[in-house]
Amino acid sequence: MNNVKTENKEKLKEILDDLEGFRSRKSEEWNLIITKNKAKFERIKSEIRKKQDELTTLVKKRQALTISNEDFNEKSQEIQRELYELEKEILNLRLCSRKL
Repeated sequence: MNNVKTENKEKLKEILDDLEGFRSRKSEEWNLIITKNKAKFERIKSEIRKKQDELTTLVKKRQALTISNEDFNEKSQEIQRELYELEKEILNLRLCSRKL
């Protein structure tokens, strides 16, 4: 019984060590991708911040009732689409870098 517990603990430790190594490698890969594409990431990051600020301003206008529901929905959906496209750019960078 103790042998089984010891074996299970050893297997679990091996699995955890493998996962930690995997996480470390992925973190290193991501840092390398960012370093190689720094200018592009900075541009995307700046655009994301800008869109988030626009969305925040839009929400504040909605709360202050200075914008109609229709305008709010239309503009917020447009900003969310733009944010999605920016996030997609980051994902594509990550995927393209993996192929190299």
